[in-house]
Amino acid sequence: MFYNYGLLLQHLEKRSAAEAALLKAHELSPEDGALLQALVIFYSQAERWTEAKAHAQALLALDPTNPQLQAWV
Repeated sequence: MFYNYGLLLQHLEKRSAAEAALLKAHELSPEDGALLQALVIFYSQAERWTEAKAHAQALLALDPTNPQLQAWV
């Protein structure tokens, strides 16, 4: 629920509320790959590279053979 709500808020350009919803979703499901990818995209679009990289590394831990993720981190 928080994941979809976060994506909706992001689409509506309500970035602060979107971030809060996505982080709440991450708190509830820390190993959700789609959610981690959404956080990587969210932070990348905001040019918040430290946060984007941290979530990309978490995503890579779930899928260590993914060449796209390996290149990003």
